[in-house]
Amino acid sequence: MSSKLLIKKVIAKAQKKYLSEELFIDFISIFFQKAMIDDQDTKVDVWVEIAYFHWLKFKKLPNDGLNFEFTNLPLTTRNIYHFSLVMPDMPFIVDSIRNMFVREQMQVIDIINIGMLYVERDRHGNVKSFGYENTKGSPEALLYIKMSSHLKVDTERLNELLTYVIGDIQLAVSDWRDMQSCISDIIDDYQKINLNEYENLDEIIEFLVWFKEYFTFIGYRAYEYNAVGNLNIIKNSELGVLKHPSKRSGYHPSHVSIPSNDLLSISKSSAISTVHRSVQTDLLSIRVFDESGNSIGEKRFVGLFTSDAFDSDPTRIPLLRQKVKYVIDRSDLCSSRFAEKKLLHILKTLPREELFQATKEELFRLVLGIFYLHEKFTYRVFIRSDYHLRFISCFVFIPRNSFNTQVFQRINHLFEQEFKGEIVSSIPAISESSLVRIHISLKTSEGLESFRSENELTHMVQVISETWQDRFKRAVYQLKNDGDDLD
Repeated sequence: MSSKLLIKKVIAKAQKKYLSEELFIDFISIFFQKAMIDDQDTKVDVWVEIAYFHWLKFKKLPNDGLNFEFTNLPLTTRNIYHFSLVMPDMPFIVDSIRNMFVREQMQVIDIINIGMLYVERDRHGNVKSFGYENTKGSPEALLYIKMSSHLKVDTERLNELLTYVIGDIQLAVSDWRDMQSCISDIIDDYQKINLNEYENLDEIIEFLVWFKEYFTFIGYRAYEYNAVGNLNIIKNSELGVLKHPSKRSGYHPSHVSIPSNDLLSISKSSAISTVHRSVQTDLLSIRVFDESGNSIGEKRFVGLFTSDAFDSDPTRIPLLRQKVKYVIDRSDLCSSRFAEKKLLHILKTLPREELFQATKEELFRLVLGIFYLHEKFTYRVFIRSDYHLRFISCFVFIPRNSFNTQVFQRINHLFEQEFKGEIVSSIPAISESSLVRIHISLKTSEGLESFRSENELTHMVQVISETWQDRFKRAVYQLKNDGDDLD
């Protein structure tokens, strides 16, 4: 049975069963209007009850304008669960809630998402009319998710998590403009105050203008220097999700200042985003000044760079284009068109977060190191820590014929053990190159000082990656060379 035919039967069945509820009959047509139901195992009667379950959430809203429930309906099997949500329409609802269920190991089967449905209600929250052309009402979002789980599900805990996630969405959206205004205020201050000691001020101003358009703002917090020069949070400065206590949000404040010669720094925050994408959030720290040009604190923004920020040519992004030019100019390889082209290729194919977060010196060292690998059959490790000493970025290069799932898992385990941290992401990149690149991002609390050197880690990676045939060939090669030396 096709999806369209199934929906047609569901609507016909509902019209017979709930003939007296005229608004429900209108509702069910809208509910399935844009639906593409992939689950063909669910019977028509069950889909009717699912629609009615959602209708009960929709037809009357509490005073806060929000109604949702996560439950197991009587007509469905034990491991099937249903989520229904009605709330004022706003961005990020679908992605944020779906990602929350995925984090809790729920398998999503079907999603019905209705946005920008104009609903007119009386003062008690009862629905009077609704439709896409209803100019009398306010836009609302309706979301239904059907999912399964083979684990024991704590519905009370999941409903509590949903309360947090929906609250985070509301905070991020409601404070969005205020957070953008904070960036505008910083730009205005930078243009007015004499900051000639910072050589790339104009480039930073251009970057902040760019940043406003290519960053999804989730939270904000301001810091000020105390009498002994340490950073303290300014009370009640928080916006977005940072209005929550740090124990609840996971955004633990860092009192480490931006390096003294810099106006801003980009790193990762301590928390995974509950809004939009389920990844470690980005953190932009910006130095602020008084009218006399004295540094008085920092303003920090957490959120996510947009997909366009990751897809754009880095030579067109302020600050990044400076880093790219610095690496190419300092490499002293500009006389070779091939070498310059290869350097630019390395820079453009690095994870974009590395270009944002690494200093130009760190980036130069990494890119030149990769350049001089020269596609050799070799092993190499590069490591970098952020200035908060909370995250470590590791690039591991191994020969392609040594790479497999078991080796990948062993390398991840090695870095977790050696850095006493937790892997945030580990992404292998396999191309036409003879080397596989693995980028590992680790969350740690100990920085780099107490850990092994890159050379030691390179040797350890080689040991756990090589097969006995590789070691045998290397031993034979070494014996042959030793014999030549004796002659």
